[in-house]
Amino acid sequence: SDVYKRQTQSTWGSPSTHGNFAVKFNANSFKLNPKKIDLGLEPIPPGGANMTRAEVDFSGASDNQPPAMPFRIQVALKTSVDVFIFHVPVSLSIFLVPAAPLSQQAYMEYCARPQLVKTQNALKCPLSRDELVAKFKSNNLNFVMSRTNPAGIEMISFSSQTANEMIITLDTILNPAEGLLQVSYSVPHPSLQPLFFQALGFIINMKNTY
Repeated sequence: SDVYKRQTQSTWGSPSTHGNFAVKFNANSFKLNPKKIDLGLEPIPPGGANMTRAEVDFSGASDNQPPAMPFRIQVALKTSVDVFIFHVPVSLSIFLVPAAPLSQQAYMEYCARPQLVKTQNALKCPLSRDELVAKFKSNNLNFVMSRTNPAGIEMISFSSQTANEMIITLDTILNPAEGLLQVSYSVPHPSLQPLFFQALGFIINMKNTY
């Protein structure tokens, strides 16, 4: 699977030097897991600081539970002195993985499934039409088709897939004059509704990708 990186910066006020840094993730809905337990950090003396990036994949353990909102992963950071527990918030956007876009026919057939949970919403969007399509593409929301009604209003459709192979479909109507993006999306489980909307806002407004 594709690799994402989480950046960690540590500053220690402990009276002891910390070394032998290792990290472990608790079981979670998307099986996010560090590729290596050993972080490879040099010892950090009292008051010192260091920074590293841990490569992650989706080979970990599942807790067999739907993701909560907000979605957090319990992370254990072990050092030569103690074990530290963090609850790290994670955007659903990092669980959207590279996948071929649905064909137009497959998209229409998928959206017609009665078991899907469908939601309509709107969010602020400072992007142009082309910027939006490009930003979505770079975050694994793939262009499927564009349709324009007689009034000249364009609807752009996208498809995506999560790390645990759940398909998400998205219809968008951009109003550049008002800086608003109307969205209508279908997800296979109710728990994904607020997480996907949060991820859309994060993707649209993010300035850097890692």
